Amino acid sequence: MALSRPLAALEPPHLRLLSRRDLRRSRYAYSREALRASVPGIYRETNTKFFNGELPTVPMAITDLSSRDTETDTVLATTYLDGMTTINIDLNRIHSEAQLREVISHEPCHLYEGPSSDEHGVAFQACMLRFN
Repeated sequence: MALSRPLAALEPPHLRLLSRRDLRRSRYAYSREALRASVPGIYRETNTKFFNGELPTVPMAITDLSSRDTETDTVLATTYLDGMTTINIDLNRIHSEAQLREVISHEPCHLYEGPSSDEHGVAFQACMLRFN
């Protein structure tokens, strides 16, 4: 007797083997979630290790920054009128934990130095030397 459907279609879904494409997609999704979950911890670790815990606790938002004019923005720090700062991180443009750590190490220097008309000036550059 010939089957009208392939045997794989008769298997329960949880017993089917993943295709390579499905496996890559699931690994990618898992790594994205792992990056998302590690954002607050990396900020706390950076604050403790390089700033002796002196930086304020800052809300971190996972944001899509693709609508901005530049293709390279991975992070945007927004300071509101009440003085509260939110760090917005675009995980669509960050592909590894090392890259995430580099991005997160940049923003605390802005917080540490405070508002400035020359946001990547001498004080900021001196602060970034902490990470070398």
